[in-house]
Amino acid sequence: MDKFTQTSWWDFGIEPTSLIKGASTLVKRASAKANLKYEKTKGQEDLHIIALGAYEGTGFNRNGDCFKEYWCEKNAHYFKDSDRAVHRHHKNKPEDPKFGNIKAAAYNKPMKRIELVVGLDMDKCADILDEQEKKGVTNWSMASKQAHDVCTWCDHKAKTDDDRCNHIPDKIGELNKEGKLCGMDNPDPHWFEISYVRRGADRIGLSLQKAAGDKVRPLLPSEYISFFPGYSSPSDNSLLISKRAADKRFILQKLSELEKRLNATAVLPKKSENYAGTEKIAEDTMDSLRDCDPNKFFKLAAEKGIIFSPDNFFNFVFGSRIKEATIKEIKSTLRDCFSSLEKDAEILNNERYDGNKPIFDPRHERSMIDKIAVSHSMYKPYVDRRLLENMQKFAEHTVTEKSSDKYINELAKQYVSYKLAALNIISDLGKLDDDVLTFSVLQNRI
Repeated sequence: MDKFTQTSWWDFGIEPTSLIKGASTLVKRASAKANLKYEKTKGQEDLHIIALGAYEGTGFNRNGDCFKEYWCEKNAHYFKDSDRAVHRHHKNKPEDPKFGNIKAAAYNKPMKRIELVVGLDMDKCADILDEQEKKGVTNWSMASKQAHDVCTWCDHKAKTDDDRCNHIPDKIGELNKEGKLCGMDNPDPHWFEISYVRRGADRIGLSLQKAAGDKVRPLLPSEYISFFPGYSSPSDNSLLISKRAADKRFILQKLSELEKRLNATAVLPKKSENYAGTEKIAEDTMDSLRDCDPNKFFKLAAEKGIIFSPDNFFNFVFGSRIKEATIKEIKSTLRDCFSSLEKDAEILNNERYDGNKPIFDPRHERSMIDKIAVSHSMYKPYVDRRLLENMQKFAEHTVTEKSSDKYINELAKQYVSYKLAALNIISDLGKLDDDVLTFSVLQNRI
């Protein structure tokens, strides 16, 4: 479901938009100044936008939508992370003109609202900037993607407007016997676009031109889209839609930071190599592992701290069908894989290795995992033992040129998806520490 909300649908007590004339502008507006980090860009004017309010601070907006504080605080970063351009009237196809970019996004906890800094092209947006200067306000519309919205009366989850309960939209704004206001709750919204729209869209959507005694008619997503024929909904793969995607993004960001630090170091410490290094699993043992249910095996192995090296992962998946030269090519792309794939939504949404299915009778898998835990677990008791045994097999590493082959890069992405899923399972157990993250980065380069 695509959901829309406009700045004019909220009452923030101040105008929702203001040109940033200097640091004093953000101070005067009680903005989330400490978290709105951005730089001036030549040829741009910066606009501070109060995008939307959290339900706990502003209640429902004038269209009957509410966004709980938990989701506003957790998901505000999507505005910037989506890296979508600024548009007019939701004309957002790839070939459509771009008018600026979202430079910063933050949740203002004291004021309970999401705020943005948007850089507008001074030439392309001269009319918008003139309107802002003369009227002191411009109207902006935010688009988000989410699995469904929820009726606050009956908790019905509607994935589309064709799947509504009897309360939405006819009862929106009414109180039931329990004193609960009818509206649409919006869990886990992933904001991806912002567009300048004229204030007339507000009047059309809410029927404000009707007499005061008439019932205000809210605008449902499908109706809103009809006013903006140039709108293009992004594919599901281009946004974070997996339940675990946000958690994986957090892990991926940490891995990326570690990777960049290690890339600045010319020589890897010998001790770290001994920690992260694991032997190539013998073929007869690997044959036995392949008899395991992969859904069970990957999850149970991760719980034990076992994350396959690239060699072992591809040997497990392909056996003799993949050549060592191919694995070597894949490894050439893994040296900076976490930082290069940090914004790849496909990686974050890949649930293939999450172990989502229920596990029944895991005795065979656990037996096989116990046999390789000592030599392959990333947990400290096991890596400490390997260090004491003074493994002498990682004397020198050569950095090969990064492969540009699409097939090779796709296989590398599958390995990163597998590793993220394993680390997320470890995180759920409360065992994901800096050592495990460091070992996971080092494992890609030995």
